Amino acid sequence: LVEAADDDVSVFLAPGAYIKLSEQLNCSTDIHVTIVSSAVGATLDGQKMTRLFSLTGGCSITLQGLNLVNGKADNGGVVRAMGAGNVTLISSTISDCEATGDGGVIYAESSGDVSIVDSTIADCLAGTRGGVVFMDKPLPNSCQSATRYGPTCPGHIQCEKWEPLNDHSCYDNGRGKCMVDFPVNSFPCKYYPTDTRALSLSGTTLRRCAANNGGVIFAQRGFEVSLVNSNAFDCSADDRGGVVWVYQKGNVSLSGSHFANCSAQGEGGGVLFAWSDEWDDIVVKVNESTFTNSWANTSGGAMYTHSTRLEVEASSFSGCQANRGGALFSKGNTVLTSSQIWGCDAREKGGGIFSGMTTTLKAGTLISGCTAPSGSSLFLEAGRAEYHLPAPAGHWVPQESCLVNRKPCRLDAGGWADNPAQQECLEHRAYCALTISNSSEEPSRDEKAKACNRYMGNRTQCVARIDEEWLCRDAAFVQACNWERHPSLLGKEFYHLPLRPVNDVFPKPCAAGFLGSADSSLQSGPDCAGLCPAGSYCPEAATVVPRDCWPGYYCKEGASVPLPCPAGSYSNATNLADASECTDATPGYFAT
Repeated sequence: LVEAADDDVSVFLAPGAYIKLSEQLNCSTDIHVTIVSSAVGATLDGQKMTRLFSLTGGCSITLQGLNLVNGKADNGGVVRAMGAGNVTLISSTISDCEATGDGGVIYAESSGDVSIVDSTIADCLAGTRGGVVFMDKPLPNSCQSATRYGPTCPGHIQCEKWEPLNDHSCYDNGRGKCMVDFPVNSFPCKYYPTDTRALSLSGTTLRRCAANNGGVIFAQRGFEVSLVNSNAFDCSADDRGGVVWVYQKGNVSLSGSHFANCSAQGEGGGVLFAWSDEWDDIVVKVNESTFTNSWANTSGGAMYTHSTRLEVEASSFSGCQANRGGALFSKGNTVLTSSQIWGCDAREKGGGIFSGMTTTLKAGTLISGCTAPSGSSLFLEAGRAEYHLPAPAGHWVPQESCLVNRKPCRLDAGGWADNPAQQECLEHRAYCALTISNSSEEPSRDEKAKACNRYMGNRTQCVARIDEEWLCRDAAFVQACNWERHPSLLGKEFYHLPLRPVNDVFPKPCAAGFLGSADSSLQSGPDCAGLCPAGSYCPEAATVVPRDCWPGYYCKEGASVPLPCPAGSYSNATNLADASECTDATPGYFAT
């Protein structure tokens, strides 16, 4: 029925039906095939002899309410899609499927989107890439031509997007680069696909899936990968990416998902391995997800990212391990917001994070209980790392303002401004420090208004001077913060970490005897919100709610433990602030 169809076809299989396949079902026309069952579902069994479906010619397929078992092939243990349409699995159970090559369940090459919804997948394997899904768009067949913005490469093959490189060779390295020789005075090109395909898993549970790279997903060259409200347990890669392996140009979203006991035995990424040849060509966003007891033999117990932008929000990493970067190994731009890393371990460097480029921690992010010989919380190999308040309640970090450091106003030998214009330079200096400009050119009126809005002093006075000429000096060579790339930081408080290992809990907890706070204005120094109030005590680091002093004891300001009333005195009251508030024993009685 499916193979003979020339129009869309739907098939209902009776619940409990068991169908053994000795060869694959083929669809080679531009139609949509839907195969559905209900209740306990019908079973399609490949008997370890064949894949279940082969799609070409634009054919799309939806499989719903089925049990798909024992599919086996070179590529795509259940579905092989080559030049096909979309592949959708809904409310199905897939188990014991295998590809000796790529895609233990689905192999999608130059095809449409792949969606797996509300399904369970267990014990599926790929000998090479993608234990569950392999998605790729191959390179052009030849490096003989290309089109880019400007000159045109010689030849006839039209590639989708090319970028110049300082190399005059012609080769296909199998990783997304296609090189060609240009005419004299021009450059070779680099191939990137401009279209993207979606690969989504929603409400799906994965167990014990494995591959050499990408224990669950392997995607490269133009992709949109998402895991939403899904779980992955005990998935692994012999080399990289215990769950996800992505390369070159695309986006990854992990939302509301849980990953536990996943691993990568080779280069790294117990859960995710992302590598891009160009900065921020891959963006990984993680939201409200947890990573537990994942490990990598080399780097990135949970995640390994290279030239990738990683944004983590409201997520946690615990019990993760690696040689470097117990939780995260990053050589890209990484931002953690309202997230926690705790109890992770690195055998060499960076028990929590190993950072080789730019790392920003903010909005209550905390690294605690991690271990490593160097950088128990954070190891900074290069680049810069910053913390932006607020810190977690009861913690603190030193703070400085993000301002444009400008060259000094010119002064005469006596130390005074040599003319009225230079005096005005001094008067406008605080405002100029909040304008986005490297040069001494007069800021625009709009930029002046923005500077006044950032100003923490008398803003009304600043606004009153917008129509004046602001004599701003050139920006200095050394800047405290990267305001050019992140203008939103200008005027904000932040902490620029020195380029050395961070071995303590970070941010630092307020000491016992001090009161912590969730108010960012009380988190910029070790005094926190001040000494613990008299009549109460703050027994632990990061105390934010002082405890009442016990009956028979008193607590002076800054107490971390209550002190007993002196011998001969007592009290049944709580919250005593001094020994003088204890009551002397009645004559004829004693108190100890």
